[in-house]
Amino acid sequence: MLLAVILMIRYPGMLLALTKIPEAKVRVENLVLLVEDDASLRRSLEKFLDRAGYAFHSCSTASQALAFAQKATPHVVILEYHLPDANGHSLIEKLNLVAPEAVAIVLSEYDFQAVADYLDRVKIQTFLKKPFDLVDFEAALCSACDIATRNPGMVNGCRK
Repeated sequence: MLLAVILMIRYPGMLLALTKIPEAKVRVENLVLLVEDDASLRRSLEKFLDRAGYAFHSCSTASQALAFAQKATPHVVILEYHLPDANGHSLIEKLNLVAPEAVAIVLSEYDFQAVADYLDRVKIQTFLKKPFDLVDFEAALCSACDIATRNPGMVNGCRK
């Protein structure tokens, strides 16, 4: 119950949307890496990804994300711009070395203009400002998965 209250205060609209997600077929072809240091938001997004049927791995630091990406190449990386051990720009640069085909979605409490100079130097698909609407998140994720799935260098989360 406490988590529900926290979500309603910090992320309006997300809790209602989470309760309406239908069970879906597992989308194994879309391996998602979620990197979010805010534990309550990470749990909410994990719940969304699980109910929507995505194969995913979540972690809270850039070093954990890089370790995972070296073992299994993600199609989509959803990452918080400000992580405890790195910023989104440097993490995307490092991920591009081990998972160059991955499509990035960046989440941040800051406006895009505040981090635009850094993000212009790396490839990202979508930038979502917190708090974001879950409908926008789902649209960004679907678009990223569509792009990643069309990439001929990726098959089931692994490079050919």
